[in-house]
Amino acid sequence: MPFFQGKKSSILARFVVAMTALVSVALVVGVLLPLQELPVKAAEASPLVIEDLTVIDTRNGIEIPHQAIVVIGNRISFVGRTEDVPVFNEVRRIAGAGKYVIPGLWDAHIHSLRLSPQLHFPLLLANGVTSVRDMGDACSWSDNLKCLPEIRKWKDRIAEGSLLSPRIIATASYHVENLGQNRDVDTHVLENESRALLVALKARGDDFIKLQLDDHVNPLVFSTLVTQAHLQGMRIAGHLPFSVDLLDPLLASVQSVEHDSGLLPQCSDLLAAFDGRNRSKARLLARADDKRCDAVLASMARNRTGYVPTHIASIGQDWHLLSNTYKSDERIKYVALPQRFMWRFFAYLAVAGTAAEDRPALEAYYRASQKMTQRALAHGVAVMAGSDSMDPYVTHGFGLHDELLELVQAGLTPAQALRAASWTPALHFGLERDYGSIEAGKFADMLILDKNPLQDIQHARAINLLIFDGKLYTREDLDAMLSFTASQASSLSVNSKFLWGMIKPWQ
Repeated sequence: MPFFQGKKSSILARFVVAMTALVSVALVVGVLLPLQELPVKAAEASPLVIEDLTVIDTRNGIEIPHQAIVVIGNRISFVGRTEDVPVFNEVRRIAGAGKYVIPGLWDAHIHSLRLSPQLHFPLLLANGVTSVRDMGDACSWSDNLKCLPEIRKWKDRIAEGSLLSPRIIATASYHVENLGQNRDVDTHVLENESRALLVALKARGDDFIKLQLDDHVNPLVFSTLVTQAHLQGMRIAGHLPFSVDLLDPLLASVQSVEHDSGLLPQCSDLLAAFDGRNRSKARLLARADDKRCDAVLASMARNRTGYVPTHIASIGQDWHLLSNTYKSDERIKYVALPQRFMWRFFAYLAVAGTAAEDRPALEAYYRASQKMTQRALAHGVAVMAGSDSMDPYVTHGFGLHDELLELVQAGLTPAQALRAASWTPALHFGLERDYGSIEAGKFADMLILDKNPLQDIQHARAINLLIFDGKLYTREDLDAMLSFTASQASSLSVNSKFLWGMIKPWQ
């Protein structure tokens, strides 16, 4: 028996060596294989006339029936009664009877990777997302300031029409995580380090700075970064540490607060002692301070600080994972294989780490976060829809529609939810002249829907046609985008490069 045991061990060792070599060769081959991209659709014949539509005015939350839309080039040239459409010698006409049109959707919080042209951009457009704010990771998890973000190349290619992608409205390619942490803060050193960092980020093309500091960072670090960003003509967005008081006047220039998990604690006098753990959430809610909450939200509205709750990726995610429905999520086929594994592992840890006695508090915390969103809107805060796509079980494109449903479940009307994904972000980022509504002179970004989204927000998923940058994409075209992404998510080239980006973070 010892002889056979030794032989089995030898065979097993050789098998492991052979498999390791095989996987290594496959990884190298996959990294060297070229990537594929979907071609950009050729420009449509102009002008394009869509007749007898019902326009959904997301700015005012109303329906305007029997309207016609004329698109010339990449702009809307006319919106009005069908009988008033200008006369053209040659025109392409589309019947819109029984259809509804809304502006192209905005996702105010996504994450990109170097593989986004294969894995993310087609999914976003297939779901009607035509404008995004990219919160980073384009360097594939690298925190090296010398990393050249792919997003600069993408923006150039999008502008020249050679990359199929939503418009990238703004980007922060670098997450500020470690500055001033784990040591006593020297004000002079902190200011110099902050200034040097922000100058470097501005030089490499970042539009704003995303902070992702420790939840209990010294408040001076946060306020110094905000102040230095203001001096550089940049804005701050991102996570709000529990140690930071949003009523601090030094934080008036913060562009937006990301995630309900950052804003909800601001409404309690237990803020400074909160640790974010399940056991402390009930105590935080028990110490809710309505007057403070009203003051915080009024300050945000006055300072034009936006709010992107990302319910599906923050407090809502903590609660929903407990249902185990993620195990049957068919959209996982659009996600790269290494990421599927990471998501499943994260979900397992989240569920395993939640004791039965913690569940009531976790649900109460989730419900409170929903009420906070409704309350913020009532105070005039610019509430914007963002998915935090790439977080576990938040798939690009689909995730925005999931978040719209969350906003409605939080108490917003379908009209208010649609406004949070169209007019509000366009206005908040100062781009309302070009985007956010169906009006003459604006970019021709719009979704033709089979059902009325003001009756049910889920109807915003029923996309019959997409017009993006004046180009027409049929339902068949959108399905082709989905099929392309599914094939890429399982390809050797994409998965090898995805894995390489994880194990080689210095690139």
